[in-house]
Amino acid sequence: MIKKVLPLFLPVVLTLSGCLPGGTVNAPAGAGPVWADSTRVKIITATDLHFISPRIMDKGPAILKVTEGGDGKVTHYTPEITAAFFEEVIAAKPEVLLLSGDLTYNGELASHEDLVLQLEEVAAAGIKVLVLPGNHDIAIPFAYSFQGDKAYYTDSVTEAEFKALYGQFGYDEAQFKDPASFSYVHEMSDRLWLVMIDVNTLDNQGALSGATGIWLKSIMEAALGRGVQVISSTHQNVLTHNPRFIEGFKIHNAEEVKAILEGGNTLVNLSGHIHVQDITDNETGLIEIDTGS
Repeated sequence: MIKKVLPLFLPVVLTLSGCLPGGTVNAPAGAGPVWADSTRVKIITATDLHFISPRIMDKGPAILKVTEGGDGKVTHYTPEITAAFFEEVIAAKPEVLLLSGDLTYNGELASHEDLVLQLEEVAAAGIKVLVLPGNHDIAIPFAYSFQGDKAYYTDSVTEAEFKALYGQFGYDEAQFKDPASFSYVHEMSDRLWLVMIDVNTLDNQGALSGATGIWLKSIMEAALGRGVQVISSTHQNVLTHNPRFIEGFKIHNAEEVKAILEGGNTLVNLSGHIHVQDITDNETGLIEIDTGS
């Protein structure tokens, strides 16, 4: 499940869970580390779990038909895959497990409820769990249960219900949190912040809202003023990973988000959404790691 430890920035260790093997990224020879501190930090990040509860999915013909018409995800095995992944996370003992959205298949209440129970087990093992909503998590009109050869409408979750379920995983106890979205800051140390940027709650679907943009600028300015380095995370991409997959895959106002991140001490942005594993950068040196589903 956990593909490879990436010595991306010294001493931050990122482990990517995705469908393709990860790789190693190093600073140019002789350039020195991008960031260094005396304390080593391990972060495991995964995205697009698309977990569906076995309470609403029986591995019958209906869900198999949907899976066969998909993009290669074995959706009907997500309960087993997710459970195995969390077992590996607990065994690996990272400081943080970061999940960057599309937690559930299509926002089913049952799927959210069952996933929260598993995340509580990870948290009980002393691992800080941080989550973001994706575009498949809140108020989804095509949330279905699958029984036999039939699909039935089932309850999704409202934005308030999402916050009630997942607030314990980062947002509620964050020192800095955006009242206009599920964006927040987790302070790993006085030298490193994890900035979680939400563009999928109802007032800002697929784009950074004006209010959240103001909040994010203030966070990056505060980090810069304190000499704090930032690892940011979004669900949709900030940079282009494939020129054929831009519309609907990048944040709608990605250039604005990119400019804000470039204006601070941003080491890397962690994203998902397009279900491929890729690392890219731009002319200013901003790096984005997209993790596969």
